[in-house]
Amino acid sequence: MGMRKLVISSITIWLALSLTAQGVAACDPVASRRWSGQIQVAKNGGLTGVTRQYFRANDCKWNGGEQLNGFDGLVWDIRGHGGLSVNVFWNSALPTSPTGVSGLFLDGACQNVAFGTFVHDKRGATEKVKVPATARWLIVEALGLNSLGVGLDVRVDSPGRKCGATTAAKRLSLSASPASFKGKKAVRFVVKAGGRPVKGALVKVGGKKKKTSSSGVAKITVGPYSKTKRLRATATKAGYKLASKTITVRRR
Repeated sequence: MGMRKLVISSITIWLALSLTAQGVAACDPVASRRWSGQIQVAKNGGLTGVTRQYFRANDCKWNGGEQLNGFDGLVWDIRGHGGLSVNVFWNSALPTSPTGVSGLFLDGACQNVAFGTFVHDKRGATEKVKVPATARWLIVEALGLNSLGVGLDVRVDSPGRKCGATTAAKRLSLSASPASFKGKKAVRFVVKAGGRPVKGALVKVGGKKKKTSSSGVAKITVGPYSKTKRLRATATKAGYKLASKTITVRRR
């Protein structure tokens, strides 16, 4: 019976550690990015654009045909942004054509991604589009009657991804020593962020204030009081989240 409990406990611990490790590794930060360009020719919706034909015929390489990028389609390398939602915007000075844009996502093997298409027909508006997880390339084409010189401006904005570790590093922590005492004491406050000392943080307590040194330390004399008091000490600095600590000062 004892061996069975040991085995179950070991399995439980292993699963917990595995899930924790997966949770940590699951978030990879991605920098925000904007892709933008202009398409010169609108095509009928049922036709395959010249830009797309050339790019795919060359296994998603330009091979000297870079001048076609922007002819009747725009091709962007969106690697790293799979699984994110991007904002697609388009506009044109022509009042009737084009009528919209279509988007096609390709994977790293230059193949269509399942459910990897979209149509955006609202001129001058932004539409949110989910990038498939396996997408590597995005091809955007102008829709409408065949016409030259449409001057269709397109931009795609990705907000990127911020991970919890980045947020945690911006949160202050505040400790006090001693945190409970009688009478009057010089209390040693330590301010950190992400485990590192923070210089220049403002510590306030009992109507007094002081900035931390390069080691994240601020010493403030507190007390005495005629009766026991619980005081809330705070630490603040621009760009960081406030931290607080309660200390108890007992009367003599």
